[in-house]
Amino acid sequence: MFTNRLFNLWTVAALMMITACAPDAASTPTSPISMSAPIVEAAPSPEPTLNTEAGVWSEGLPPNGVWQAVLTPQDFVQNGVSRHVAEEEWAGVYTWTFQDGKAQLDFLEPIETATFTCLAEYVAVGGVVSFIFHSSILAGPCAGALDDVQWRLDDDGLYFHLVASNRGPFVEIKTTYEAKPFQKISDL
Repeated sequence: MFTNRLFNLWTVAALMMITACAPDAASTPTSPISMSAPIVEAAPSPEPTLNTEAGVWSEGLPPNGVWQAVLTPQDFVQNGVSRHVAEEEWAGVYTWTFQDGKAQLDFLEPIETATFTCLAEYVAVGGVVSFIFHSSILAGPCAGALDDVQWRLDDDGLYFHLVASNRGPFVEIKTTYEAKPFQKISDL
């Protein structure tokens, strides 16, 4: 009897330790793949202020086509990025190409000294789309990255909201998605 109670006490103590040491499952976003890098969740923030009346995020995959946004240093500065970093590293032309689960992100800096292309696959999981970046061309920073976003198409463009990302710097990446709506420049 004493051995039985000791075993039960030991079992309860072990479960309490495992539970205390385990990561909080509720704070980890669901994703179609497991990544070794930690996922950084976006702090609660209002929806993009550009068109809040529509405000309903879409289900499924973003629409096929070529979508572009030109982001200025001021777009980054107003989100907390230093002017120098915004001008030297982040401001430029961001172009997404979406085609049935395959995506390409092209970046062109205004002075054309920094360009890169990131290739990704994307899937819809509930109300979130996961971009799974598998390679970069021209020293792009995306290989191995995972970004979870919400999207919607309004009259003035394609909006994104970054839900989570396993890479940084988070504020700069969030700004690339959310600063301005992307405009359709071409069908495929």
